[in-house]
Amino acid sequence: MEKKKGAGPPGEGVESTPPKQYKYANELQLMIDRLDPSDFVEGTGEDIIQWFKNLETFASDNVRAGLQFGKIMRNRLVKEHLELLLPIFGDLCAQIKSRDADIYDLKNFLASSDDALLKAKVWTLERENATLRAKLDLNEDVTSAIKDLLPKIDDLKLNNSQTLREELPTIIKQATCPDIRSSLEIVNKEIITEVKKNRDETRSFAQVAYKSKDLLQGAPLSLRPSTPTEPEGVLLIKPKSELLKDYDENRKTFLNILRENNPEIRLRSVGKIFGGGLKIVASTEEDVSFIRNVFTDHGDRDLLENFDLIIPNKRFPQLILYNVDKDVKLETLQTGLLAKNIFLANSMNKPHFKIEFSIPAKDRCTSFQHCF
Repeated sequence: MEKKKGAGPPGEGVESTPPKQYKYANELQLMIDRLDPSDFVEGTGEDIIQWFKNLETFASDNVRAGLQFGKIMRNRLVKEHLELLLPIFGDLCAQIKSRDADIYDLKNFLASSDDALLKAKVWTLERENATLRAKLDLNEDVTSAIKDLLPKIDDLKLNNSQTLREELPTIIKQATCPDIRSSLEIVNKEIITEVKKNRDETRSFAQVAYKSKDLLQGAPLSLRPSTPTEPEGVLLIKPKSELLKDYDENRKTFLNILRENNPEIRLRSVGKIFGGGLKIVASTEEDVSFIRNVFTDHGDRDLLENFDLIIPNKRFPQLILYNVDKDVKLETLQTGLLAKNIFLANSMNKPHFKIEFSIPAKDRCTSFQHCF
């Protein structure tokens, strides 16, 4: 009878049966070998691969020990590995939110550049209009010169055709060239004057488009608003219920109302206030009033009953001036302040401030504090 494989001693050409834990390939390790950190978001690829390596070590150790999956192994798997996935997911979600915010700001910036592009297009059309007008004037001058030539040509034609052929070039040159040259000089001067006049006022369409192209290709984007020429308008949206303190949800709800009913509205900023409310800043107070009307006219009634739409009143700053002698009069103090700082008055030397009252200081004999 033949011997069964694995029954004889080693070294006699008999094959040995491998242990069970080495019979199957380690698919988890093969998957880890195929992972590439560059396939993931920056800063997360190494963390994800390291998490899978730790999981493979945990699984291999349990396989070698011959342990079965039970409550203890389940709890170790959760505590030592699955909980470590939560920070990775949180980091990924934070990066997604940050990029969404950048995309939204970039869209607002591009929308605000529409006015500049339209102004550049108007400037280009005006230049083309001036050029066409110059060509039209030139054509009219040539037409009038030809009308003057026709009687002379008829006279010469009656006299002698040979004479006509000899003198015709000279006649045309004498009749048309001075008019054409003078017309071109006048038109060119008008175009140069107009271009010099508007050169500093607007940019060309090509300049605006080229600058926008540089921004889209990765030029640093500055979202800082310019200094306003008139007071900004502010609208505060405050939730009345404790259940409506989610700022992101409130922001999304009210901005969707604006986009759906009046998408051309331009906002300078949308900020967060205490209690999950919104602070909407527009260019002027009229814009803020218009925005509030859009909410009240097109917003859901049940929704608006749970929010207060408030346009706060203006508050003028007050300053306290310390260590003012008790004997100093208000007129003298005002004159001294104007002499020290010319920006405290207008061009007619009328003060921008008003001294309202005095506050007794600790030293009641020598000094006062004035509030203005």
